[in-house]
Amino acid sequence: MSRKVFDVCHLTTVHPANDVRIYYRECKSIADKLNLRVVLVAHGKLPSSRNLFCLDLGRLPKSRLIRLIRSQLLGFRTICTIKAPIWHLHDPELLLVAWWLILIRKKVIWDAHEDYFMQFSKQVNYRKYIPRFFSGVINVLFIGLLKIIDRKCDGVISATPTIASNYSNINTVVVGNEVRIEEFIDCNPRFSSRDLLFTGATDETQCFKEVVDAVSRFPNLILNVAGRQVETSDWKQAKLVLGDQLIHLGWLSREGLAKAISNSFLGFLTYENVQTNSTNSPNKLFEFSAGGLPCVVTPTRANVVWVAESNGGYCIDGFTSTDIEKGIRAALESELDWTNKSTQSRGWSRLKGNWDFSEKILISFYNSL
Repeated sequence: MSRKVFDVCHLTTVHPANDVRIYYRECKSIADKLNLRVVLVAHGKLPSSRNLFCLDLGRLPKSRLIRLIRSQLLGFRTICTIKAPIWHLHDPELLLVAWWLILIRKKVIWDAHEDYFMQFSKQVNYRKYIPRFFSGVINVLFIGLLKIIDRKCDGVISATPTIASNYSNINTVVVGNEVRIEEFIDCNPRFSSRDLLFTGATDETQCFKEVVDAVSRFPNLILNVAGRQVETSDWKQAKLVLGDQLIHLGWLSREGLAKAISNSFLGFLTYENVQTNSTNSPNKLFEFSAGGLPCVVTPTRANVVWVAESNGGYCIDGFTSTDIEKGIRAALESELDWTNKSTQSRGWSRLKGNWDFSEKILISFYNSL
């Protein structure tokens, strides 16, 4: 069987094909700036361009446990169908695949979107979908594989300096989740709007239930939710609580997200108080900043630092619906304060949230391979 030939293969069996970090930033930059033939193998269909090609793995399984098992099969099948000297892997589910690629002498790049060492530690029960009687063995196995990949792979790309500090590989760099600010430069959020914008997972990790309860105390406000949505119990309860005040925008293109930001008055950077959120820098932090959309912000360590640097949000005292309600009321109190936050957030984005900075690091990293 003949294999398709490319210069670089980006492989993810967890993230969708249109993942912002993988597709819109990393793959596009490598294809455009280095003139390499790049293939992204992921769940979902995307159009191919001159140097960037996409292969669809089909529907992403709803069960995370099934996804964990199926990832191994999909990964090894991809090795049999794609020929590329450089493999850029994005998921801990692909650790065995990474190990095999190293054995057959391919150049392997490990992309640490999150702190996987913490997620598989005994202290953090992050992957609750793994059966309890298997979790101990799986945690030990994955930590062991992470350490092997760290030593043997050709380089590690991490999303934050904290994540990078976990790796001993001498070719470890930080490529953040900054945005292409030109995508949001024309955003014009309005204090007079009464639309609120929530993006991402509608579950306990982002305090969605608390956000819904807080918004329900403001009958004149509308909560717009962007992202993929499944009929979870939290979502069904949100519809019962908010009724017509809740609108699902679906998965938005970059242009669609920019429009949603322009139509909004306030965003939410609400993350629960757990160790895995202490240092995260999510996409929406940079997107809201670039678009000048002030946010209600829960006081995780990373969020507190961002608010101090950018003055782009209303940092609340805790993680309850009452705390979030107070944040919304604070935003409603003063148009002058809201405008200052919007302006200063954009300024911070230009200085510290611009993808141009990380793109240069990414290109230099690839040139060194």
